[in-house]
Amino acid sequence: MENTFIQTIEKESITGLRFVKQSSVTDLDLESILTSARRLGNEFKGKVRIVFQTEDGLKQTETTIWGFTPEYIQLKGAVYIPIESIVSINF
Repeated sequence: MENTFIQTIEKESITGLRFVKQSSVTDLDLESILTSARRLGNEFKGKVRIVFQTEDGLKQTETTIWGFTPEYIQLKGAVYIPIESIVSINF
C-alpha cells in the first residue's frame, strides 16, 4: 500500500459506493480484529480507521464499528462495508 493514494471520506459517503473484492485481512485474524473493534466502538466509543477498495480506488474512513456478520461490517447509521473489500482495520 506504500505510495498509494487513499482518499479519506466520511462514513455517510460510503452508501452508494461500488466495492471491489480486495481483502488482505486473513480469516484467522478477522474475527479477533472485528470483535476488538466492535468492543472499542460500543463500550468505549473509540474509532478505528478502515481502508477498503472501491471501483474508484482505495478509500478510508475513521469511525466506530457497531457490528459485523460474515459478509459485512456495520457502522452507525445503517452503513455497511463488505468484508471482502476491506484492506485493513487500524486501531
